Amino acid sequence: MSFFRILPLNRKRIFINVNNGKSFSDNPKAIFDYLQENGYGYRFVVTSQHKRSNSYNGTVVYVRYMSPKYLFYISTSKYWIANINLYSGIKKRKEQIYLQTWHGTPLKHIEKDILNKNQASEKREWSRDANQWDYFISNGAISNINYQTAFGINKSQILDFGLPRNDNLKNNTAKRKLFNEKYNIGDRKILLYAPTYRDTGEFIKFNFKEFEIKLGKKYFLIVNFHRLYPKNNYANSRNVLFNSILSTEECMEISDILITDYSSVFLITLCLLSR
Repeated sequence: MSFFRILPLNRKRIFINVNNGKSFSDNPKAIFDYLQENGYGYRFVVTSQHKRSNSYNGTVVYVRYMSPKYLFYISTSKYWIANINLYSGIKKRKEQIYLQTWHGTPLKHIEKDILNKNQASEKREWSRDANQWDYFISNGAISNINYQTAFGINKSQILDFGLPRNDNLKNNTAKRKLFNEKYNIGDRKILLYAPTYRDTGEFIKFNFKEFEIKLGKKYFLIVNFHRLYPKNNYANSRNVLFNSILSTEECMEISDILITDYSSVFLITLCLLSR
């Protein structure tokens, strides 16, 4: 890592980390799409845990999280864009610019504001990363105070632009048609179940078998867990899809009904209703 830091920066390259490579979505993907579509001429390095074909005319390199290539590119790219905290052992160079987009709205305590003394070491890790941020994209003025206390950032760092992922939201009939055909939805309504993460480790109880028996003829259920929830213990069925492919925004665009608790995902519904 220290060796890579002495190499010159590529000023036309952007390093992107979305959920440490679990997906390529959310606000960083929306920014990526905008820059690509409008011909800004940047090269991109995207963290990915999956093999991906390069469909962007050679402008994108995919790297596995914390691999040697990951360390090389994050050390030599002028710009960083991430929606989560990056591993604090990676230090940004003074000439680099780090844009943090985050991945939700602070309807509950996050980061430093979490009232859990057992997370002291984690909070120190989060603080080390937040201290490197140059800019932070906020969804609105109401949330800015929460972001400042949660991350220890200054008002001058906050870009009060709204979330890029919401800019192109629409009720997508084309995607809905393809989804209906793939999963044989028929005339059933699509429910989206999207609970938030609970730092107590508590998991919201949902009887999926009971859903199949009582509601499977009228509804198809998409389960979109928070990125921190374990997903290995669940298998898809005729009436239930445990989503690992679609982004949250895509799930929202094809669904009829949202079921959630206090996840900020409901704000995406409001955006869709206003279109």
